[in-house]
Amino acid sequence: MDSQDKEEFIINQHLTLKFDGEKTKIFVDGEEFLICKTAILDIPKEKISEIGSIDDIIDISTLIEPEDLEEYGITPLTEFWAHCSNLQVWAENGYNSDLLDSRLAFPLLKRLVDLGDTKAKIMFKEEIARRYAYGTYDTQHFLEFEEFLDYLTMEELIVGGLSFEESSLLLDIIDFTKQIDINYEIVKSFDEDKVRHRMSSSERYLTFKNGHVYVFEFDFFYKTAHLFNRFSAFKGMRNLIINLGDLKRKTLDFSKTRCESIIALDIYHYRPSEIPPQIFDCFPNLEYLTIYSPFKSRLTNVDSIISLKKLKTLDFNDCFSEKHLNKLLILEDRGVKITNKKN
Repeated sequence: MDSQDKEEFIINQHLTLKFDGEKTKIFVDGEEFLICKTAILDIPKEKISEIGSIDDIIDISTLIEPEDLEEYGITPLTEFWAHCSNLQVWAENGYNSDLLDSRLAFPLLKRLVDLGDTKAKIMFKEEIARRYAYGTYDTQHFLEFEEFLDYLTMEELIVGGLSFEESSLLLDIIDFTKQIDINYEIVKSFDEDKVRHRMSSSERYLTFKNGHVYVFEFDFFYKTAHLFNRFSAFKGMRNLIINLGDLKRKTLDFSKTRCESIIALDIYHYRPSEIPPQIFDCFPNLEYLTIYSPFKSRLTNVDSIISLKKLKTLDFNDCFSEKHLNKLLILEDRGVKITNKKN
């Protein structure tokens, strides 16, 4: 191998990239850390507006296999200089993990923390929280599976990933519900087995997406009504699951609560108290509504459901009286799909 086939590029006092004539390798404090894999991508033009990070690009693009690089006129040396450029930009921008594949950015950042890199120490937890809150499902999975979330408390993850308004409300909910033996866990998806088949009645779940609480479970009864009255703070919530308990009328004030972003609402009603019809006024953009209750006619004013202008589906478990059911059938004339699951 000729000496000119070898190249070296110094990023900073800790990071160096070397090309051995065939492969690009990253060295940290003189020790080989990783052999770089190609990150050349075929990006659909119509998807460019969706790109916010390298992980977003990977999520919407087709990876080109390394053996096919020559078809694109890309030599191993060209790829080396591309990696050098990427790592340099990443370092010069405060180790911003948007600029690298998470599978490289976070292990590298952790190694720099261990070496005492001051900037890395400052950014490490902030980047984990931010990328989990804003990242793709695959990014969230990586951070969880590789145990990077273990470096943060739940409070650090919430405060670092959400706005002040949302994080303050969420922490208040978590702190309050702990007093009644309800514990929250942040998950990637409500389709996960631990959510679908959970065994403990004291566990509640939520997901993050695009820097917001995205799906959320909430136990709504007279002691938590003051928290529900602040739900307008959840600007990006899409789906709300309510476990509805006993409510005292004096605790209810729905007039100030407007959840514009919520399009799916599931209500599970296990108490013989009335379902307050005003609750539906809080969700003007509701498209999907599910109601489960073992009690008949606990919603005495179905006009509140009929008034939901954007409703597309209504699912329930035969919990309406024949009188109310006949009235709800008017929704079918508007194209609403009604599913009555018999008990």
